[in-house]
Amino acid sequence: MYGEASYFSLNKKCDWEKGWADNFHIEDSGISLKTTLQYAVSRVVRVHSDITDLDISDLTVKSGQFYLLDAGANILVYDYRNSRADVFIRAGQGLFTGQAGIALLKDTVVVADPQGKQKITAFSTANGQILWSVDSLYNYAIYPLAVAADGNDSLYVVAGQGIIRINPAGRVMGVFGGDQLKLGPEYPAQKGKRRFFATGSGNGICVLDAEDNLVYGFSREGQPVLQFSPDLPTRPSGIVTDRENNIYIGDSEKTGPGLEESRFLYKFDSTGRYLGMVSGFRGCSDKLLTDEKNVIYVWNGEEVAVSILEQNQRIQGADGSGQPRGTYISTSLDSTAAEMQWHKLVMDAEVPEDTQIIVSYFCADRKNVLMNGKYIDLDDYINDQSIPALEKIDSLAPYWSQPVVNPYDALMHGARGRYLWLKMEFTGNGGKTPLMKRIRIYYPRTSYLGYLPAVYQEDGNSRDFLERYLALFQSFLLDMEEKIGGVAKYFDPDVASGPFLKWLAGWLAIVVDDSWGEDQLRRLVKKSPELYKRRGTRQSIEEIIEIYTGQKPFIVEYFQFKYLKDHPQMKGVLEKLYGMDPYCFSVLVRQECVATEQRRLALNKIIDQEKPAFSEARLVVLEPWIYMDMHTYLGINTCLSELTPLMLDRGFTIPNNTVLVDVDMDNRIGTHSRMDLDTKIEY
Repeated sequence: MYGEASYFSLNKKCDWEKGWADNFHIEDSGISLKTTLQYAVSRVVRVHSDITDLDISDLTVKSGQFYLLDAGANILVYDYRNSRADVFIRAGQGLFTGQAGIALLKDTVVVADPQGKQKITAFSTANGQILWSVDSLYNYAIYPLAVAADGNDSLYVVAGQGIIRINPAGRVMGVFGGDQLKLGPEYPAQKGKRRFFATGSGNGICVLDAEDNLVYGFSREGQPVLQFSPDLPTRPSGIVTDRENNIYIGDSEKTGPGLEESRFLYKFDSTGRYLGMVSGFRGCSDKLLTDEKNVIYVWNGEEVAVSILEQNQRIQGADGSGQPRGTYISTSLDSTAAEMQWHKLVMDAEVPEDTQIIVSYFCADRKNVLMNGKYIDLDDYINDQSIPALEKIDSLAPYWSQPVVNPYDALMHGARGRYLWLKMEFTGNGGKTPLMKRIRIYYPRTSYLGYLPAVYQEDGNSRDFLERYLALFQSFLLDMEEKIGGVAKYFDPDVASGPFLKWLAGWLAIVVDDSWGEDQLRRLVKKSPELYKRRGTRQSIEEIIEIYTGQKPFIVEYFQFKYLKDHPQMKGVLEKLYGMDPYCFSVLVRQECVATEQRRLALNKIIDQEKPAFSEARLVVLEPWIYMDMHTYLGINTCLSELTPLMLDRGFTIPNNTVLVDVDMDNRIGTHSRMDLDTKIEY
């Protein structure tokens, strides 16, 4: 057969969804491996100080700073970005010992010490002054075993009475969890040392009992919501939760010198189901912390170091293997002719470095195939979601052809049969995944060899070689013919994209820079005939600015306010705002329309190109403020805003709405007290 070739094309979401996909993300733009946010070490901070010999017993973190408690009862503020430590509270005050626990609650450092004079004490981060303290509950002294804060202004202290919830003012808001922890108010503090670990989140608190190997979860109201056993091979140490309520538990088991590091972070979902180890970290975990950016900090007391784990997009592991790969198997493609000889595969895909796509195929004249001693419908088997992925892949393995790696244009050898099935294996690397945009399967088999004399087909070996050799030229010419046949799409702004869209805009004398998005440029090209007809008019300028900014501008011309110039009290204001040149007009746009200096310059250039040659134009960016005798327009940019404190930047610029205040002097009557802004009444 040497007739005109046909092809099947898989290039839309509905096409891909007809097949079976394991670990794939399917969209109209193509199919790619699923990605997920995974933690990996971004930095390791070696903690050191010239102030004191660091023997860290506890730490907490906020906004890039560590608060370190050492064995001598000093609290240091450590800026890890600049490797600088400053004393926050010096030892010798006798308020707490070096065996305490610390946590950050809003603008206070809370120290919980079962052996201190004051069991729970809050210090201001601004000046180290004591704000409040709590020593007893229900006539029993509090012996803190663990302490943690959440993102909703609550402090949780694990003690013999249970879990004590305290608000930022030092008031006990509730006690719960005593029935689950089963400690009793007189539980000795020294017995709880290194037994309990706690972490707070917006939903409540999780407590790890390392001795009994149990995790308890409670809501903010104190209701038990979770209890499970991590069932880890070693003694757990440290617990933290992320924004998705996944739970991470560390391991601080001692290891001998020279042994391979076998300590990991273990991940569980919000129900306690084990999800696996965090592959991006190995090491000792004496304490786990998190911050408002969902970053996890792992304290390693052996190395006096903190590992900072940040989330990155990584390839999701396939079911059953955990490897960054996926398998796609299509349902049958029906050529409608028995003994059809399939021609070639042509793939349009993005394959980043260190990734690959492997394609195999299987052909048959019937959909029923013999598998495990009985005939089954292959399409039904492929789409059966009850069959595990690994079992399905292994059962179908004997049927596939020799694999072809990254087949951008590949001949199909021995592909004969009415039906054809495709198998594609994607392999990713880190956060990189191949993207299959389209794959075409051409049939029937065609070759330029059919146009040559029969003598070239007599010898089998030379015929096969010559056929493959001529197939190279056939592919080049067919691709060229397809592009020529579809050249009209390059002149359609709805279809053209990338450099072709800019090339099409150049045909219409449209000059744009990189600040123009593709959708904006497409709209401009489509409207350009109408805009050229009205070029230099108010309507044309409004439309082209609306295309660029997304919002219609306000244009003020001289004739709109000239009748007011006869009023002496108005003349000065009008001249200041709009000028008195009858050939000058003002273009007013909202601040969000020109968020950067580059966009402002680009908008100025657009106005200069579109305005009448004899006129002048002024661009005015409307600030969100209310100032008399300035560009303030009711309902447009009249916004009430909070004054900003004076901060001298590198250019020593003072903003318009600046106020000088005493920082950290809030909540002080007669000094800096404004209801609902920086003053709260606790009751």
